[in-house]
Amino acid sequence: MPDILFCACCGLSSADLRARYPFRATVRAINPYGLPIGKTFLFAAADPPRILGHWPAYFHGREYVMPPEAVDLEEPE
Repeated sequence: MPDILFCACCGLSSADLRARYPFRATVRAINPYGLPIGKTFLFAAADPPRILGHWPAYFHGREYVMPPEAVDLEEPE
């Protein structure tokens, strides 16, 4: 992923976000936040699994702390 301005209001680039959230996450089970099963989020971290929300469908800047069994983490392509 090229280093681009990802968030106009925060000024964070995709490289800034990738440094904080090095994984991509796919929701695989019912979870406390009602995030849809099968939804993939571009930025996530481990221990415990944390997903970074993004506009427009999910709260901007919100970090969803997920049960380990509810999410699959993988290296981004």
